[in-house]
Amino acid sequence: MSLVADRAVGIDAVNRIVTTQNGSRIPYDKLVLAPGIDFDAVPGLDTAVLPHAWQAGPQTLALKGQLDAVPAGGTFVMSIPPAPYRCPPGPYERACLLADSLLRRRRAGRVIVLDANNDVVAEPHTFHTAFRTTYASVIEYRPNSVVSRRTGPTRRSIPPGDRSVPMAPTSSRPRRPESSLSRLVCSAPIPQHAGRQSIH
Repeated sequence: MSLVADRAVGIDAVNRIVTTQNGSRIPYDKLVLAPGIDFDAVPGLDTAVLPHAWQAGPQTLALKGQLDAVPAGGTFVMSIPPAPYRCPPGPYERACLLADSLLRRRRAGRVIVLDANNDVVAEPHTFHTAFRTTYASVIEYRPNSVVSRRTGPTRRSIPPGDRSVPMAPTSSRPRRPESSLSRLVCSAPIPQHAGRQSIH
């Protein structure tokens, strides 16, 4: 086994070769892809100002800073895209963590969860119980609330349907399309012996 510290830029599924950014051509018998994540843009959403924080590093640190800056009684708004998306429980877990942080800091704020789905899509009993009991004083859950755009650089409001939500910081989870690398592989011709390949 060898470790190659480079970026994959092309896959020849017929000849079973991966091409890297520095020009290396690496043959393979089986290929497992972990291409990372990408998101559809939300009109008006500047991730430098309102981070989605689903990518670790600067995004998560920025979100932590915004959560720390929520004033007493402030509102934190987060959105959940329509399913399917990676890690279905993730947004609901985040809502609970945000609410727990506000409670522990005694800030008496609230977390508004705008869910584009008609109900919690993962472990609904668990999360409805958390929303209605443990975090009932903090979480306001709104199903069927599709975020269409963000308006105003200072007012910070998101209209779910016909309602605008004034807020402090937000956490938006845009839809995650397939990566360009995945599209490249899926559109490549597959050889007759493809049954021996393992492409994830």
